[in-house]
Amino acid sequence: MPLTKYLLKLIAILEIVGSLFGFYILYSMFRSVSYDESTFLLYVLLFSALGAVTVLALVAGILLWKERRLGFALSVLVQALQIPIFTSAIFEIQLMFGVGIWPYAAMDGQFKLGMDINFGAEEDLGWRPEAPFSFGVNLVAVYFLYVLLRAMAERARLRSA
Repeated sequence: MPLTKYLLKLIAILEIVGSLFGFYILYSMFRSVSYDESTFLLYVLLFSALGAVTVLALVAGILLWKERRLGFALSVLVQALQIPIFTSAIFEIQLMFGVGIWPYAAMDGQFKLGMDINFGAEEDLGWRPEAPFSFGVNLVAVYFLYVLLRAMAERARLRSA
């Protein structure tokens, strides 16, 4: 089995396992969050969005494992969603299913460069008024996206030959 095939299986496993961790995170968040009538709808929308992305990661991983064309396409979307990390007082997004390595820059009174490494799942979508401005890129997702796009191009080339 060539290296690309092993990498595709690894991506599928990480999407599946990461989404299972993601479901646990969502369940824990849902049970611990407090809201009032004015924020209820917003929380429902945020949890629904995170739930949809988590289901997307699970379905993408399963279909990629089976080497289905839709699995490749959904996995490309899942990896693309995991690339950015952005935090501000207005909006925050950071998604990760499986593993992530994020170099980032932050401004919290002073400029700071850092790097986070995570395993499992990370699901942040919403707002944190006290959050400093920061941005970064998930290098693992960038690499996995590259592997998926190359594999898709190779599969298309073999089909047309």
